[in-house]
Amino acid sequence: MAENFIKKLELLHDDEAEEKCEKLMEEIKHILKSSELSTPATALSAFIKKALLFVTETKILSVCTALLPAAEEACKNMLLSLKAWENASQVSKLLQVSTELLETMSACCQWAEERSLQQVQFLDGLLSPAFQCIKATYSHCQESSQLYGSMLESVNGPLTRLFRAATSLQSGLHQLADAVVSADSSHQDQQAVTLLTTVCDDVAETGRQLTQLDTRAMAEAWKCYLRLLQRLPDLLPPAVRLGDALTYMAAEVASQLATVRERGRDKTFAPSSDKRLARAVKMCSFYLKLVVGLSESYVSSVGGALTSLVRLVLTLIRFSAPDSHVADVDPSVLGQLSSQLTVAAEPLLDCLMEHQGFPQSFWSALSDSEDLGGLCRLRCCLILIRRTCHLAAPARASWTSEGVGERHLIAAVLRLMPLCDRELTCCLQLDCDGQGRTSGSLSAAELRAAELHLWRHLCRGDGWASLLAADTLCFIARYGPAALCRSYCDAAAGALSRRRCPPLRRLLCRLVPLLAAEDRDQLLRRPAAACLLHPACPPALLESALTAAEEGTEQLTGRPGRRTAAQVTALSDSLFACGTALSAPPTAAGLPSRLLTLLERLWAAVPTRLTGPAGSRLACGLLRASAALPADSPLSDQQLTQVLSICSGWLPECSVPVKLGVIGLLGSIKARQFPSVKDDGPKHYIPTLYRSLLTDPSQLVRQRAMDAFAAFASRTPHAALISAAVAAPAGLQGTASGHLQRLAARRRGPAALSAALARAGVSSAAAAAVPEILPRVGPLTDSEGAGGGGEGPMDSEDGLPVTDGPAARLTNGTGGDGSGRSPPGEGSLPPREAQLLDGIQRRLAALRRDWRQGGAAADGGRLLRLLTDIQTRLDAG
Repeated sequence: MAENFIKKLELLHDDEAEEKCEKLMEEIKHILKSSELSTPATALSAFIKKALLFVTETKILSVCTALLPAAEEACKNMLLSLKAWENASQVSKLLQVSTELLETMSACCQWAEERSLQQVQFLDGLLSPAFQCIKATYSHCQESSQLYGSMLESVNGPLTRLFRAATSLQSGLHQLADAVVSADSSHQDQQAVTLLTTVCDDVAETGRQLTQLDTRAMAEAWKCYLRLLQRLPDLLPPAVRLGDALTYMAAEVASQLATVRERGRDKTFAPSSDKRLARAVKMCSFYLKLVVGLSESYVSSVGGALTSLVRLVLTLIRFSAPDSHVADVDPSVLGQLSSQLTVAAEPLLDCLMEHQGFPQSFWSALSDSEDLGGLCRLRCCLILIRRTCHLAAPARASWTSEGVGERHLIAAVLRLMPLCDRELTCCLQLDCDGQGRTSGSLSAAELRAAELHLWRHLCRGDGWASLLAADTLCFIARYGPAALCRSYCDAAAGALSRRRCPPLRRLLCRLVPLLAAEDRDQLLRRPAAACLLHPACPPALLESALTAAEEGTEQLTGRPGRRTAAQVTALSDSLFACGTALSAPPTAAGLPSRLLTLLERLWAAVPTRLTGPAGSRLACGLLRASAALPADSPLSDQQLTQVLSICSGWLPECSVPVKLGVIGLLGSIKARQFPSVKDDGPKHYIPTLYRSLLTDPSQLVRQRAMDAFAAFASRTPHAALISAAVAAPAGLQGTASGHLQRLAARRRGPAALSAALARAGVSSAAAAAVPEILPRVGPLTDSEGAGGGGEGPMDSEDGLPVTDGPAARLTNGTGGDGSGRSPPGEGSLPPREAQLLDGIQRRLAALRRDWRQGGAAADGGRLLRLLTDIQTRLDAG
């Protein structure tokens, strides 16, 4: 019956073909009910080809819609029946019939493409059966070696033709799918979206099947898959099983990496000539690009593959920075992959973090990936810590949830680091092979990148991120070598010597107990380590620092003939640290009294026995420690005078922190309630110190000194302080400056000023000349303190104000107030005071000349010290 049907088809002509095809349509349906396989399939294939030639477009749609499902069923039945045949000729015949069916479907695709047919119903009726036949064919080809065994060589030709027919049909289907994609309204047509959704899954499945069959056809399938996804709405329909595709891709990357490891360890093949190894590297690279691209584009649709993708990230990290797992793999092999894996791992992790379900999947994968070792999981946690530093508070909750098991990044790092002792102990001294690849440890670049990122957040001091960075660095140092902990301590102490940063202090306080006793004592002798000794620090640190200071004091005062600069430096740093530790209550019991006893021994020895840089450094430590004494410390007038004497002699050489401590000490004198504060001892030094501080090169020091001086002068209006107010720099602004101006308006009239200074032992003529002798130098910035002009009003080209001088004013009959009258009780300047003032004028003239010649390199500190000396001599009469 089927043979006669085929003969009838051969006799069809153009004029009667269309009418006869309608009759033959009913006949072919009866033929397909036959139990025979090959002949009905051949008849069906021949009829569809004739119909494509002679039947009109309207009728061919109904023909294909009715017969293509039958062709699909026939193709699948024949491929299944091949498993029962052992005759090579019969197998070849069935393979040939299956090939004809696939070629018939290819002809339908070509016909639709030539006519630009975009009817969704027809394309759906064509694409679905065709893809089912293709998938059945690929599955048969994958099992061919098991099905045919020794007969495989005999049927290799027909089997190859069958596979080529399937790949050709798939290429035609891709073109039809692209035609649907190119339609402008396809993304708005629900039927088109449904069709594309189905086709996407079919293309993805064929891509998976082609992985082991044909690399080029596989690549074309996945490229078509990407094009189809791009035409779908941004939020993919639930029917698109993107998670399944990504799960397969992740597994394929891991499989190819395993192949790379296996072939890379095999020394019987040279890596350059191993085709299987080259293919594995190529496939791994291809699927990596697919995974990263799809995850970045459709992060909201990857929920079903999150666990697989997290494990893939861990695997990539493991191979990109090799541990002992791949230590025996040829370096040239891993070198081909390292850059690709490094580029893929972190972007993939970044896009996954945008998915709300990622934390749950991450914690699950982290606990289920023990077979991957601890180092790759540790690296992944460190990467996530760097990422979470940028997240807002609500988004960080899933990574730092206290009390939810152990799902906290820092806890995970702490838990994993002991598992990586061998790798972490050599993270600074890396063992490298001939190719420059690190083996069995964190790579130097990775460690440095993590450190720099964490230190940047730490020094920024922006709350949670900096504290998390401090904890992470602490854990890295805890399980690293001792040199790493020392280097972190040195870096933190150096940063803290320049600025205040609580997270840095937190890191340093946690690292110091990890140091060896010798390293800890050496660190505590540094000025920068003063940040360790705060009221909340462990008492052992305070005890250690104070003991070191006491030992240094014993060496310094007990054997003065064998004193060395190193001993002086160590003692100075210990004093500085103790002063910082005791600067704010509460303090450890007994320590302030021990510090006071220590200072009493030094106050009498240091100013007279030490000179030069060593004495200056020790004086700085003394001042810092003295300023830190509590307000209720039992300082006597003599001890206070000694402290102020040290301040007066060494203050110009001290650093800004020490000067701020001295300001605090001066401000606390009233609070200490010394009844003899107006006596000759302290009263002699207080105005001198204030004048030095008010003219300090540092703007911060000047402002703090102005505030303290304004508060103190309003309570203690004796002559010396009024004289200091007269000499206050004119450029200072703010409330303190306004307070001083109001104070001067009330108390600095010419008569009152002269009378006050006269009571202080200064003649009224010299008192009237005080404002003219002391130049009103404006405020200097920190950068100008080493040499440079001030910012105040300058009337001469050399940067100093032009004055007529006291002698000229008195000769002309004008007083210090510019009123043209001499001060009361004084008609002329006594010879001794005139000689003194003339000497001062000459020194000022010489200073102007030096300033003019030196320009910007002039010594600003010399000017300030000279002006202070002038004022002191005037106060002394």
